[in-house]
Amino acid sequence: MRLFLTVLILFLAFGNCFSQSETIVEGRVLDQESEQPIEFASVGITADHIGTATNPEGYFSFEIPSELERDSLQVSAIGYDSRKIPVKKLKETTETFIRLSPKRYQMGDITVTDTEPQTVWVGKKVRPLLGGGAFGTAVGGKKVGAAFAFNISWKQSLPIQLLYARMFLERNESDGLTMRCRIASVNPESGNPGKDLVDKNIVTSVEKDSGWVTCDFTEEQIYLDQEEFFLVFEWLRDPEKPAVAPMFKTGNFFDSSPMVRDQILGKWKAEKGTSNLIYSLKVSY
Repeated sequence: MRLFLTVLILFLAFGNCFSQSETIVEGRVLDQESEQPIEFASVGITADHIGTATNPEGYFSFEIPSELERDSLQVSAIGYDSRKIPVKKLKETTETFIRLSPKRYQMGDITVTDTEPQTVWVGKKVRPLLGGGAFGTAVGGKKVGAAFAFNISWKQSLPIQLLYARMFLERNESDGLTMRCRIASVNPESGNPGKDLVDKNIVTSVEKDSGWVTCDFTEEQIYLDQEEFFLVFEWLRDPEKPAVAPMFKTGNFFDSSPMVRDQILGKWKAEKGTSNLIYSLKVSY
């Protein structure tokens, strides 16, 4: 009898494991005022660190565990107010439109002087000549939004104008890859990247097989009044396409000590294996 009960308990336990299923949630994210699609918006369940990004037409589709059906999706995009949508609401309709309101920003005063501005590269401005090779890490399923974040402590005068941000790409085997450059605050509790400090969507297509990949901030005239912040390089792609997430690695002569996450809304963590990534940020002050 005792053996029978043991077998029954194990059967029920395995039955519960096999009965777990996935729920597909999908929809389209639009600008509430213009009705234009919002590309690369983040969509996911924050508490469980799962999510995806919208494609250039604003569509998203991804799978979540069925036990999360009672939760809500958080939808956010740079330059827009975030929204939370119950998962059940998305399942009730065949096509769901999620509209985000553009944020309204109050511009601060900028002092203009006749002093000639100085420019400087933060990080490493020359490509690696010696050292270990780079490699690619396969991204399984439909995960998007893998990112590297570098902590920058600015010791000169403020404010600074952001000009260019770039990383050195040793090898690219991805199809349809886009890099987004973000500037994030430092979370005072965790020390990880926090909220976005720049409300502009700065993206660039990665079409080359190797070399510097650059985000251009110059046309946006972005000024930053922060002594410490994170420079974030985020990798986006069409979730229907297979991809290889580029890793940027050189020898031990340059320690960049990045924070890494493996997908949108993923947990940030220190990545010891990629402590020699080559990046640089050009600023004017």
